[in-house]
Amino acid sequence: MRRIAGGAFRNSSGWSAATAVTGVLRVIRRRAKQAAKDASLEALNNALLPRLGGAVTLNEIAAELGEPPSTITRRLQRKFGMSFSEYAGKQRVDRAKRLLRTTRLGIGEVSRRVGINDSSNFAKLFRRFEGCSPQTYRERFGKRP
Repeated sequence: MRRIAGGAFRNSSGWSAATAVTGVLRVIRRRAKQAAKDASLEALNNALLPRLGGAVTLNEIAAELGEPPSTITRRLQRKFGMSFSEYAGKQRVDRAKRLLRTTRLGIGEVSRRVGINDSSNFAKLFRRFEGCSPQTYRERFGKRP
């Protein structure tokens, strides 16, 4: 290592210790910020998932989390490219897929259990996320008699 202008040191590869420390600190800050975002999404899921069997609104979830609705919306948009209602719909479809694979409940009952009382709306939502009807999904992946 040799001393360069400003009192910093440079090793044989050309990097100064200050530059290396600054880079490491930048990575640590970025990871801490990402961990906080991930924890906030986990808190969102913990608040949202138990309520999927009924009506749920962004304002209710925001109040429970103590965050403005716009913060939740922005976070979902950046992470998943979805609005809150799309995200809730996707979570409902994921729960419905599990029910369709593991139970013999009728499509209407599955629809009601995931919080969608109109089977027609449920089928449209399911088709939008999965590319097939709930019945077709069950035939492909469901429990065999």
